[in-house]
Parts: sequence; structure tokens; C-alpha cells
Amino acid sequence: MENFSYLGARVSTEGGGEEDIHERLRKAQVAFRRLSRSWNSSVYSTTTKVRLFNSLVKAVLLHGCETWKMTEGNKKTLDTFQTKCLRRIYKVFWPNVVSNRELLSRSNGREISKKVLKRNWDWLGHILRRDKDDHCQVAITWAPEGKRTRKPSYR
Repeated sequence: MENFSYLGARVSTEGGGEEDIHERLRKAQVAFRRLSRSWNSSVYSTTTKVRLFNSLVKAVLLHGCETWKMTEGNKKTLDTFQTKCLRRIYKVFWPNVVSNRELLSRSNGREISKKVLKRNWDWLGHILRRDKDDHCQVAITWAPEGKRTRKPSYR
């Protein structure tokens, strides 16, 4: 198998987590779309809508993000998803110019990519505090023994 789903995470032979990030993003988009009645409703205040977004949509997106390898493209993709959702929640009409920073300050939040990086560091600290014999500790601190053999050059 080249890729499969394990405990909600997408695992592939290529590694890196690129596929897992896109899979999580699709699941979060579905969760956001299912709540479209709430976003369009005038019954709920915008603070309630933002709280719903944070607890229901962001939770789906950030599941297992501690193991993601973040690239600049992935950061941009995640932040774009977040700002698109916030624009929909705050009903920002497209010709109106509202900066992403303004949207984040309205929602009292920060970029989702920064949250992922913080979770990565928190998880790493948790693993490094474990016993030296623990499997996770061994996997992170493992270094190969010896030296690699040099490949012959074909000129």
C-alpha cells in the first residue's frame, strides 16, 4: 500500500505529512459546510459563531497536527482556510477591504499555522521529558552508527 488512514491520520510512503494535512483540510471544510446554517443565521452572535468555529472546525483541522512537517506552502494553505472561514462568519462582502490581521483581531485569535508550530514544540518537549528507554524518545534521538559508504561517481 502506498497510503492508508491510521487513527484518523493519513500515512503515506513519501512521509512528511503533506497528504495528512490536505486530508485534514478536506475534513475541516466539510465540517464548516455542515454548519452553514449557523453562519448564515442571525440568531447567533458573531462571538458565538467564532466559538463554534474554534471548537468544531478547528478541532477537526488540528487533529494530529503535532506530527506534521510544516512548509511555507502548508502554512499559507492553513492560514488561507482560516481567513476564508472568518470572512464567511463575519459576512465580509468581497469588495470590502478587510485585512487578515483585522479579522484575526476581531476573533481574538492568531494564525492557525502558529498554533500548529506551538503544538509541535509542546509535543517535542513532552517526548523529550520521557524516560530514555521510551520508544518515542529513542526514535527522536536516534542517530545511525558508522559512516555511509560513498557512492562511486560515473564520469
